[in-house]
Amino acid sequence: LSSTSTASSAATATEAPAATEAPAATTAAPSTETTTAPSTTEVPAATPAATTPTSETNSTTSVVQAPIAC
Repeated sequence: LSSTSTASSAATATEAPAATEAPAATTAAPSTETTTAPSTTEVPAATPAATTPTSETNSTTSVVQAPIAC
């Protein structure tokens, strides 16, 4: 009977580590959110880049206006 009780204890011990793995998975979720934050920073960086092409368009317009002035 003693050996049977020991086996039950071993099974319980195995369940405990399994519970530890569950919190580990939860920790991975917040990590994903952190990755999203840097991505947001990249978006504003792209905005100035979009403004640059606009400047080029204005330069082209100025060239067109010059011949008209002549």
